[in-house]
Amino acid sequence: KLQFLYLIGAAGVESDREETMFNLPMLVSLGAGFAYPAYKTIDAIESNNAELQAQNLKYWVVFSLLFFVHVLLEFALQYVPLYYWLHALLVAVIATQPLVTEHIFHEVKRYLPQVMERVQAETDKVKSMLRGQ
Repeated sequence: KLQFLYLIGAAGVESDREETMFNLPMLVSLGAGFAYPAYKTIDAIESNNAELQAQNLKYWVVFSLLFFVHVLLEFALQYVPLYYWLHALLVAVIATQPLVTEHIFHEVKRYLPQVMERVQAETDKVKSMLRGQ
């Protein structure tokens, strides 16, 4: 019973991941988030359509950010009810709806330089501290 709940993406179920061959929502997420967009990206590259290529680049930026957040917070998010299905749905939406991807991309583009400046400042502080020792 526990493995079935894990397979359908039920949250809060303690299960040993090595025992389970696959997780259905994660397969959906990978198919919708990687396989289909990769195919569309190859088509865009071969078509030499600059607008379509830019749209695909924006998708990969948003997908990478979503993947980063997923990896960073998975330890906590796995206990959110139906998180994996919600994740799969979000990935499917950004993969198939360019306007949603465009909106998320512009929000990321608005805040990312500020975050990167802070990270760079902290990195510079650590470098100077290490050089001073």
